[in-house]
Amino acid sequence: GKTAEAEKALEQTIKKTIPHQPIYWRARRMRGVALLELKQYEKAVKEFSLITKRKFDSKDLNYQWLKYCFYMLGKALNELQRFGEASKSLEKALEIESDKKVVTNDEILLLKGEILKSLGDNNYLKVWKKAEEMGNKKAGSLLKAL
Repeated sequence: GKTAEAEKALEQTIKKTIPHQPIYWRARRMRGVALLELKQYEKAVKEFSLITKRKFDSKDLNYQWLKYCFYMLGKALNELQRFGEASKSLEKALEIESDKKVVTNDEILLLKGEILKSLGDNNYLKVWKKAEEMGNKKAGSLLKAL
């Protein structure tokens, strides 16, 4: 489908650009999203790992996307049941302040709670409660269902 075509086009963009160009990192981020949608989680982890390991200047447009990239890395790792790594990635996402509002702290906490629950860590209740207090309706529904 269209996502698979986009992923291939982004792969070509990455091959034709260099890491000093912002478009290179934008293409990697967009490819990571496409790979996640295509359920190619290992490849998505690779893309988001490359981005999150990079030190961007705070003036670089890609810096504003780091919070989102740590969140998406956490999502991909969660799908691979690499819960410990996923949790650490989400912690980093929560630490980053970003002008980009593509992902909110309550969304990050919702996923973190799911991961803690998968790990058998009862702190997921506190995390979901905090997400609910921040306005996350799904966290509220999950707490009510318990």
